[in-house]
Amino acid sequence: NERCMNIWSTEFGSYQSGAAAGDVSIVGRIVFAVNLNSSYTLTYDSFYPTLDAHFMYVVRNWYEYANCKNATLAVDSGCIQLVPANSTGLYTLRPQSAIPPMKETFELIQIIGPVSLSSIVFLGELHKYVSISQHRFENLVIDAKSLSVAVRGAANETVYLSVLVPTTDETDWNLRTYQVNIGASGITQFIV
Repeated sequence: NERCMNIWSTEFGSYQSGAAAGDVSIVGRIVFAVNLNSSYTLTYDSFYPTLDAHFMYVVRNWYEYANCKNATLAVDSGCIQLVPANSTGLYTLRPQSAIPPMKETFELIQIIGPVSLSSIVFLGELHKYVSISQHRFENLVIDAKSLSVAVRGAANETVYLSVLVPTTDETDWNLRTYQVNIGASGITQFIV
């Protein structure tokens, strides 16, 4: 069917230890579109619960990960898009080209927020489809100028975590990518 839309969304975030089983602190939404034949604009009410239009959101397209270079301006470089409060749409999904040998096409985006240009934003592992997984991260705490999260993994594994840090004039974020070594215990605390 030419008019068929194959679009799914889910929430993602860090696990909250000590809370009820499966309790996750939601950081954002993932939207996955397959074989789109026409464009589709996501709005605040494309999600349940509806996103609050009075806040700004960050949109990161998985295909744009090559624009996400350490020590660059995140919006200016194209790593992320900033959606101002009260926008008419959050993001427009568009038909994509297949990446051989696949025959299917897809677009994968993450919507993070609400956010503020004066606060740190956690992006997690940029090269992963789910950059902030409850299986990797727990007890994420962010305030205006700091971030703390427990990082899980294999003993002595190295992971690369990305954070948006506000510019001095609060018009963009500096993208910072950190190499984090997980100790022999399989968990380490990451603090910015």
